[in-house]
Amino acid sequence: MTFLILIAVLPPIYLLKKIYDLDKVEKEPTSLLVRLFIFGALMVFPAMIIEVFLSDTVLGSILNPSSILYIAIENFIIVAGTEEFLKRFVLKKLTWNNPAFDYTFDGVIYAVASSLGFAALENIFYVIESGVSTALMRAVLSIPGHCIFGIYMGYHYGLAKRYDQLGDEANKSRHLRLSIFTPVLLHGLYDFCLSTGYDILILVFFVYVIILDIVAFRSIKNMAAEDKAI
Repeated sequence: MTFLILIAVLPPIYLLKKIYDLDKVEKEPTSLLVRLFIFGALMVFPAMIIEVFLSDTVLGSILNPSSILYIAIENFIIVAGTEEFLKRFVLKKLTWNNPAFDYTFDGVIYAVASSLGFAALENIFYVIESGVSTALMRAVLSIPGHCIFGIYMGYHYGLAKRYDQLGDEANKSRHLRLSIFTPVLLHGLYDFCLSTGYDILILVFFVYVIILDIVAFRSIKNMAAEDKAI
């Protein structure tokens, strides 16, 4: 059991360390990152309750669970919408008014911490239930997926904070909306491709993941290199 928990939490911690190391200007408080990670993890519980209720009780009473429409609504709205909203809730609650949030790239680090906390606890449940093979598969696909969604969330969240300090309410609101809508769309497409059972969408999934990873990590490297104080 201890071994399974260890291999479940190591990939999220490793990825968080990699993102943290990109911050060359001013390191973020460890205590804040730990809180983001823990509270992000705790969001797994309300997410499970909401997703089961909406998928089985509400959506299942209206649509055939095997229909494309059901799969699309479940993946884009119920699963991705719920999980990304809860991650962003933790992110904004703990960091928006925190004095440590004084660089744009900080938003990426904070969002990734919240997202990978969620991914870590979710991973523990999957790995305990299904074993080492699941741990290896999720370490390559699911955990990096949550990290990427967090990167896009944090990118827009950091810009929203910058525009807030500049007094630009229109751009602040736009990027706060994008800090939810972008990861929801990316997460929903990720899950949808894997849920339909269509071979062509599995191929699309792998191409999608490769492109998403390349664009995300190039973007945050540039963002970290050009980071400025808010």
